[in-house]
Amino acid sequence: MEEIATTNSDHVEDLPEEHPLTLKASIRNSLDKLLVAKILSKGEVGIIKMNQSFKVPSLTDKVHSIIESARSVKYRRQESKDVFWARRESVTDDLNKIDRVVIQAKASEQEYFYTDYNKYDSKVLRMTSAEFKQRYLHLHIPCIIQNIRIPIAEKWIKEARISNIPGAEAKSFKINTDWFIENIGGDTEVPIRVNQEGYTAGRATECTTSKMTMKKWIQRNQNPSPNPSEYLKDWHLQSLFQHLYKDPILFDDILNPFLLDHEGGDYRFVYWGGKKSSTPIHSDVLNSHSWSYNVIGSKRWTFYRNDSHSGDDNSIVQIDQCQGEMMFVPSTWRHSVLNLEEAISINHNWITICSIDCIFDCLLEEMMAIEEEMQAWDILKSSNQSELSRVRENMLRGCIGMDISTYCALAISCFVKSISSVLKDENDEMHWFNFARSVIVINNILETATSEKSKGTLEDGMGDDSQEGNVFIDPEIKLSKPLCNRKDSSEALKYNAVDFSKCLLQN
Repeated sequence: MEEIATTNSDHVEDLPEEHPLTLKASIRNSLDKLLVAKILSKGEVGIIKMNQSFKVPSLTDKVHSIIESARSVKYRRQESKDVFWARRESVTDDLNKIDRVVIQAKASEQEYFYTDYNKYDSKVLRMTSAEFKQRYLHLHIPCIIQNIRIPIAEKWIKEARISNIPGAEAKSFKINTDWFIENIGGDTEVPIRVNQEGYTAGRATECTTSKMTMKKWIQRNQNPSPNPSEYLKDWHLQSLFQHLYKDPILFDDILNPFLLDHEGGDYRFVYWGGKKSSTPIHSDVLNSHSWSYNVIGSKRWTFYRNDSHSGDDNSIVQIDQCQGEMMFVPSTWRHSVLNLEEAISINHNWITICSIDCIFDCLLEEMMAIEEEMQAWDILKSSNQSELSRVRENMLRGCIGMDISTYCALAISCFVKSISSVLKDENDEMHWFNFARSVIVINNILETATSEKSKGTLEDGMGDDSQEGNVFIDPEIKLSKPLCNRKDSSEALKYNAVDFSKCLLQN
């Protein structure tokens, strides 16, 4: 990997980029923004440090409170999850086991929501976007949102305008198959998954994938008894059209924009399945959140407590999602989905700055599994550490679609975005919350990367100010220390952990 920042550009050598993510461009763009803002400064060749003259905007009592809230998020997530399951044990009505909410949109948000609030049951919880984030998004509690508006969905239905009223007669609507034939093409092939029933150790079994023309798929579903094992899913329709619809403003997705910029991929899908088609028990990729907007039809969601997949009433919660409703599924929540009738949904896997630490947890867990597998095959005995690093990263990408290098670039990108937002508007509480969360993520990386001798934290600014205290982000990463100390600065981006710590969150 080329040197990220040097004092002499003539010394930079372009090396072949083996990593699918353009790390050089991603990291350099982020660092350039921080250098221009004089948040970072260049030191000796190959070293970038925090600018000692940079000062975080003054931390008021309110900001201190927000920072403390950000620090306690992980604990409060688990506490809220425990409370969720404890309360559901005493609720007999399935419809009340998962909250349904209506978002009362601000003027700037109204294009993303249906705002005729009188149409919704007065018993349904009503709240602002900020209240939704505090109550459900940050604490990882599932809910159904009733008044999200995705205009393209209205074109996928004929005979009536889409209804967002719970309990509306979904059968009065039909899929507008003409739209798909005219805009997708009858001969265009779409991905059909063939589900294999059952699960292994609580994980959904792999699906067989085949291709089918759009015209044939429509004809299959017009059969009075369509094959429930066939399911059009993981269809990247948004990527095909680029601007088919806008992402809901309620979810501050950082994952898909980053992947689209640097890898060209995404986790934005359309699902289309007949009656009784299903997705077996699973939790979502990369410990991501997901949202699922029901364009037409209805689905039955089952959430499982911990790793349970039994029918014990105390270990599961079931709820039916109606047409026009959006299900929010938090990170790590195990669930299965059954289509009660033919249904189309738009689904995104995504992550916020607040929950980016969940990806790190996923990576660490997967790395341990990879390490065990490599140990069993005696691969670790190889003396070629560079090759071992590439093998580990390749295995991570193959298993979960992301590796440590990509994650580090994502974390830096989040930090840049959050600190820029704070500097633009010091009075926005959400900017401060995201800034604090991004700092905590960087701290997690530093703590994992540095040795015991030089380890410091962003909160206390402690650490060894020696050369060995420098932390690298390197595409050739050793599993035992995902961001490992190295003496060769020509192949790594170097942060001085102590300087980095002392300039962040000094409170």
